[in-house]
Amino acid sequence: VDGVAVASPVGGTPAQIGQGTFALIGVDPADIAQVYSFDWTAGDDGLIGRLGADGAVLEENVAGDLGVQPGDAIDVYSLSGARATFRVLGTYADQQFLNGVTISRDALMPLLPSNSTGLNTLFVKEDAGVDPDTVQTAVEDALAPYPTAQVQSNAQIKDQIESGVNQLLAIF
Repeated sequence: VDGVAVASPVGGTPAQIGQGTFALIGVDPADIAQVYSFDWTAGDDGLIGRLGADGAVLEENVAGDLGVQPGDAIDVYSLSGARATFRVLGTYADQQFLNGVTISRDALMPLLPSNSTGLNTLFVKEDAGVDPDTVQTAVEDALAPYPTAQVQSNAQIKDQIESGVNQLLAIF
């Protein structure tokens, strides 16, 4: 789509880790840091390039639930019955988007059920100087053949989250 500088695929699957079920999230290490800003609690963006076949970065609450820290290993059992072991490289804070165990897409693919693409989100960054509304409209047009696809800007996502919080507060 004209006006898109970077598009980075993100996807995942539930997986059993320890006694719980957590989101196993696959990212493309080559470009995720261009479209997503990790809020590191232990580590830095250099860790993403080191994910490889057996590295993982964990959302800090997931790391706490599992009782792990950088340097530890976690065993992952996927819905497809596949098993893998990942080394914890670092932790970050994000309870909204990447709220699980983040690994490379290459490491995720063998853990997916056979009918899964492992893609459920595409993070997009527009070219400098373009009108964001024009790019959003072009992306929406490109995705028109996929009726379940939803295109949202950062502002729209924030508004959606805020609306959910406000509804919850109104209930209380």
